[in-house]
Amino acid sequence: MPQFDVSSFISQLFWLATVFAFLYFLVSKFIAPKAESILTARNRCLEDNIHNANDYNDQAKMLDLARATKLKEINARVEDMQQQAIEALEVHFLEQKEDLKNVLDSKQDKALAAINEYVNKFHVEEPESCINLASFIIKKITNHPADLKLLKKIHEKAAE
Repeated sequence: MPQFDVSSFISQLFWLATVFAFLYFLVSKFIAPKAESILTARNRCLEDNIHNANDYNDQAKMLDLARATKLKEINARVEDMQQQAIEALEVHFLEQKEDLKNVLDSKQDKALAAINEYVNKFHVEEPESCINLASFIIKKITNHPADLKLLKKIHEKAAE
């Protein structure tokens, strides 16, 4: 077998050492530094991104806290405004209630005065009022006008 030939061992070892040295030189001087710089830049970029992400996260938390604070302030203002509006409406409705009560009282007084005036007039002109009432009732029942002369005679005889 030619692989076990002792006379070719020296040349094989020489070429092995030469190729190995060449590859070692090539890897150590060109490939490894380039890979190391790529990995270093990648790690630096990742660390910067992580640092920026943490900064943005902190800023987001501060903004969220500021938003929550502002929201509480706005809610408090809205509640105050609602309370003021409710109080203003209650005052307005109480004023309207008083105004309506005054209007109702005045109309009630006028109506009572008109009723009292009508009652007094009725007592003064009782015969005429009774005849008019009887005529009205007869007209509603029969759908024909009543004879006023006849009603006056009947009333005069009833009054005697």
